[in-house]
Amino acid sequence: ATVSVLYWPYHRHHMAIPVPVKLTEEQWHRFLDDGYVLLGKVVSDEELEQMQKRLDEIMLGDVKYEKLMYQLDPGGEYGNTEGSGQSLGWKGRTLGYRKIGEAGCGLECDPVFRGFMTNELMVDLCARVYGRHTPVSPYRAMVMNKPAGSGTDLPW
Repeated sequence: ATVSVLYWPYHRHHMAIPVPVKLTEEQWHRFLDDGYVLLGKVVSDEELEQMQKRLDEIMLGDVKYEKLMYQLDPGGEYGNTEGSGQSLGWKGRTLGYRKIGEAGCGLECDPVFRGFMTNELMVDLCARVYGRHTPVSPYRAMVMNKPAGSGTDLPW
């Protein structure tokens, strides 16, 4: 079984929505019956702002990790890969990265992102799926980014 978490901040005016600490029994049974469960908001606004700030710091080189994978966004039409290969190491001070992180070379190295991955809700999810006795570690902790005002045109 794989536990994937996608957080899509669809609207900034959701401050009154509480962040759950654990799955409810109803959510757990829905997961067992359907194979998935809608979690809703999984980080507070403050935690999201911390991750956004840290991502900017990583892209701008204020925080660097030598084993982190980076890929610049080449812009233009979808399918354009010129100059956008992913490789180890920071590529320069820009917010124009397409992807940061990859299997074994990802954002699990950063304490801000690792804090999210190991919060009570994520620990509870993994313990319920894999068993409380099973050690769990992230495999692919990455961010996909579409640079503001530019970036590759996406056909969807």
